[in-house]
Amino acid sequence: MCQSNRTKYKDGMVKVLSQKEWERLNSWLHKEEINASKCQREFEERERIKQESYEIHKHWTNTVMGMRNRKLEAREERLRKEEEERVAVDKAWAKQQAEERRQKLCLARTLKLYTVPRIKHFHTALHIGDAMKENELQLELKKLKSEAAAKKGEIELEAMKKSFEEAEKEERQKYAERQAAERAISEEQLRQIQERRELEEREKAELVAEREVIRQLAKEAEERNFQLREEKCRLQRKAIQDQLDEIEYKKKWLRGQRADEEKEDERELLFVAAKRKIGIMSLEKEAAAKAARDAVREKMVDFISDKIQKENAFREASLKAAMESDNAKWNKRVEDEARKKEDTLKEIEAHRQKTLKENEELRVRQAEEAKEDLERRKALDEKHRCEDEERKAQNRQKCQELVEIYKQEIKRHEEEKLKARLEDTKYLQSVEEQEEMFQNYAKRAIKNCEETGIPTYAMKKVANQKLIDGFGITKAETDESEECELLPDLPPFKVHLSL
Repeated sequence: MCQSNRTKYKDGMVKVLSQKEWERLNSWLHKEEINASKCQREFEERERIKQESYEIHKHWTNTVMGMRNRKLEAREERLRKEEEERVAVDKAWAKQQAEERRQKLCLARTLKLYTVPRIKHFHTALHIGDAMKENELQLELKKLKSEAAAKKGEIELEAMKKSFEEAEKEERQKYAERQAAERAISEEQLRQIQERRELEEREKAELVAEREVIRQLAKEAEERNFQLREEKCRLQRKAIQDQLDEIEYKKKWLRGQRADEEKEDERELLFVAAKRKIGIMSLEKEAAAKAARDAVREKMVDFISDKIQKENAFREASLKAAMESDNAKWNKRVEDEARKKEDTLKEIEAHRQKTLKENEELRVRQAEEAKEDLERRKALDEKHRCEDEERKAQNRQKCQELVEIYKQEIKRHEEEKLKARLEDTKYLQSVEEQEEMFQNYAKRAIKNCEETGIPTYAMKKVANQKLIDGFGITKAETDESEECELLPDLPPFKVHLSL
């Protein structure tokens, strides 16, 4: 360590500090940052310990959080199973609804085809054959009735007894089956109700225990929040008191400032009053002086009137002297005017020279401006030329784009023509398919009618009539599907009744 801590350095003194003194001063200067970093490290250490503790015991089953997690997992598993059961039921119901929709859609498609004029004509022909067959059956039935009139009573009695016995037996069997099904359903419902009650009781007990734990935690949290609110209110009251003290200090300062301003205003008012009083005194003095001058003037008039006569005697003597004096003044005046005229001419000449110089400068400046204007016009012409060339290039580009658009339109028209030809081909194919479907349906119906003895002449006549547009409906309206039979085989004597 050196003997002295001070060393001469030019005109001043430099203090040499030891390492300990330097560290002490440095720590004192940066104590706020050191304390802040220390508090931050302590806070991070506490948070780390808290997180490690939580990670260690969060899965323990003998803690509140562990019990709660276990209950939540059990509840989630139960809800998952219930959701799976509901999903299975929903899927089954959705499949059933889809099947019903498919059947309804098939029926709607069939009824849609039944409204086609050609099918209607065919069914009308079927109805005619059916009516003819019905007429033949009516005649045959009348004949059979006349033959069976004698044995009608016995046959009806036997048939009635037999139908009564069969109906009674069937009713007893249906009643027994219904009773058994109702008993099974009631037992299953009672079992489900009992299970549901037990499950609700267990859930209620779990909720009561959980509610007690939550209430205790809420009470502790409320106590901590109350303490925090008290501390916050104390700090707010202190801050408000500090603000009130500052406001009171500002009020006192403003009152002192206002008093100083009032004193200054009072001094200004006294000065104005004194100035006004001095003005009034000066006016009074002027009025007195004017009165004195008027009195003197009157005295002078009297005195002059007395002296006029005395001066008339000297007038002639003084007239000559006055004329000489006037002549001298006139000559002096002429000389002054001549000198002034000469000065004026000099000023005019100087002004003319100045004007000529300014005009010359103006001409030079105008020439320069004209040159600059010419350069500017040349630049504008060059700019306009560039713009014209750019505009021509843009027009050429637009023409090329229009050519491309025209080519694209030609290509689109060709594609549309090709698409129209394909649609016509599809339409003709659809018409052929509809014709084939109708012919198959007509053949099946005619075959069934021939097997049952219904006259088929009208149906064959309608079936042999070919139309250009098939059924008269589009492919989209029929919306054929492999799962649906659009024109199914219906039982005889029933085809026309469903229309």
